[in-house]
Amino acid sequence: MWTARLLVCCLHCVYATSVNISTETKHIFINEQENNWWDARENCKMAPKRDLYISDTEFLPPVVENSLHSNKSYWVGAMRYSTWIWTEDGTPLYNYDGYSASPTTSPNNVSSNSVYECQLHCKTNRTVGLSGTSCYCLDNSYEVPNISAAGEMQCPGNLDEKCGNHAGMSVYTRGTGNIGFIPTRNRICAYYGRKKGRSTIQLDFSNNCIVKNRRFAYYANNTSQIHCPRSMCVSLSDTNHKQSWMQADHTSDLIKLNTSTASDILNETNFWIGLVSNISRKWVDGQEANGYDEYFPFIVSPITTCLALMNAHDTWRPHWVPCGFPLASICEVSRTDPSHPTTDVPSAVDSQKGKWSLQRITLS
Repeated sequence: MWTARLLVCCLHCVYATSVNISTETKHIFINEQENNWWDARENCKMAPKRDLYISDTEFLPPVVENSLHSNKSYWVGAMRYSTWIWTEDGTPLYNYDGYSASPTTSPNNVSSNSVYECQLHCKTNRTVGLSGTSCYCLDNSYEVPNISAAGEMQCPGNLDEKCGNHAGMSVYTRGTGNIGFIPTRNRICAYYGRKKGRSTIQLDFSNNCIVKNRRFAYYANNTSQIHCPRSMCVSLSDTNHKQSWMQADHTSDLIKLNTSTASDILNETNFWIGLVSNISRKWVDGQEANGYDEYFPFIVSPITTCLALMNAHDTWRPHWVPCGFPLASICEVSRTDPSHPTTDVPSAVDSQKGKWSLQRITLS
């Protein structure tokens, strides 16, 4: 009998994979099972009102840090992602059209699904449908029957975009009208140029956006440029009137290009426009999550990364790392949520401050 008890104890010590810690306002669950960020979040959300951990006043109190394994890294609930927006008014390149039933055609499966990730798969289609990790390439004349629907989820690769639900998809259309567009990875600014004999919106690398000089399109009310006789103009072609995208954006109001607003200049080519890949860093509840280090600084800005707690020299620091890495995770649920009552049994292990207490270790 004592041998069996010893075996059970050893199995508990070896295979215990989660720690439950309570605070005055939260329950925190440490899951040692390693998953990518999206699967880690899904595991957290298997319980009502639970999600990946969100920092408030301090990143992690000492009693939580002491429960982590120094040779592991842990996902928390923040993502760093990019959205193509117009500099004129901050609106996104893709407009949300509404909600529709998913097509019967087979979708593309995109783990980090977002409007632009779906666009990369759909190439020339202006209209796309998103449902979880499913990406549908829709006809440009696709009609959306519903303005919106209850329960549309956040996109796995962009917390500001909707990705449908189990019954249907969120539909988005690129707001450039009939102007051609070439979706490309790892670019951060845009220009209007010629590709294979056709004028289209094209995207450029970060280095070119900083150092490459081009003409640029600006609005007539931009007093820093020479007189523009129309609603918008393109700078002169001589060297003195060419600038990098960064310079042009700083000195001029770069235009929002579409067929209805830019008909006067579509006969011109090779000029910067006011379209940029804007970086957002947010917790899963929508709050800003700035101030953390890039763990892989060689990764260019449009890459989606997620926030992980990593140990270096006995110090835990949050870093942005690729979301596909297999890491352990930290979940939380609000202690004050009436739909999730507290049922924890008090533990003999309490913090000296009395605010945090280690409740129990449980089998996963």
